[in-house]
Amino acid sequence: MNTFNWLQLEQMGASAGLLLVALGTLMYVLHVLLPKPWLRLTATIIMGLAAVSLMASVAARSIQAEFFALSNMYEALLICTIGLLVAFVVIERWFSVPNLGWAVGFLALIMLFYGGSLPTDITPLQAALRSYWRAIHVPPLLLSYGFFTVAFFSSVGFLVVDTKQQGALSRAMLRESLLPADGIGAVGGTGGGEVSAYNADQSNSGGLLDRSFTGYGAVYDEVTYRAIAAGFPLLMIGVILGALWANEAWGNYWSWDPKESMSLVTLLGYGVYLHMRLNGEHSPRTLAWVSVIGFLLVL
Repeated sequence: MNTFNWLQLEQMGASAGLLLVALGTLMYVLHVLLPKPWLRLTATIIMGLAAVSLMASVAARSIQAEFFALSNMYEALLICTIGLLVAFVVIERWFSVPNLGWAVGFLALIMLFYGGSLPTDITPLQAALRSYWRAIHVPPLLLSYGFFTVAFFSSVGFLVVDTKQQGALSRAMLRESLLPADGIGAVGGTGGGEVSAYNADQSNSGGLLDRSFTGYGAVYDEVTYRAIAAGFPLLMIGVILGALWANEAWGNYWSWDPKESMSLVTLLGYGVYLHMRLNGEHSPRTLAWVSVIGFLLVL
């Protein structure tokens, strides 16, 4: 196949990927409004096809360039989008993640549209960067960032749900405190009954801040953990491969430049999350905030 055909395949893959992400996002929005299982399943399949289409575009571009196509911001955004979509599809099939697909879809669309506005010319690489290490060092890093992004969205979802639950409890307790003592029993479910029912439910489920509580909050908490547990070893592999590449190219494993330093800080940050999660002494709300801070380190 000649160069023109590879270029055509690259462009078709990118365009099809964009359209599929838009369609998948629309179906996730429809699923929020009309929660039918087939809508969610179809949207997830479409997102998976979008990732495959974008992979084909990157592969065709790499063949044209004769090196792994990651030399400019356009290519970086394209590959980051692939990492995000793959990570999300894996987590979505692992769990039924409530109201997360549309957020991931919108972020993917933003990255693709922004990438499309940038110069798309293939940029030549320095001799030191034209290495097989590039193709094996970068993908695990970007896939880990995809999992961390899913964990971030899930953490935000947890914080929103948990805040609403705590607000409902506070309002119920306030209503109870405003009722006269004799009126509590008479009113029944309006004041004390509401609080009693709420407290009984929370007691049975372990309370708001216990990891065993039920509902969306529990799902978001578990998804955050699973996404970080998947992303952490990928990030570690990427950091180790980067050190091996640096030693081969420049004669030292670590030079403490900003990129290397931040990748190590990010690795340590998510390591702290996993340690806190596994020792079981911290509330899901605290862990959600640690996840959010970890994502800020990625940025």
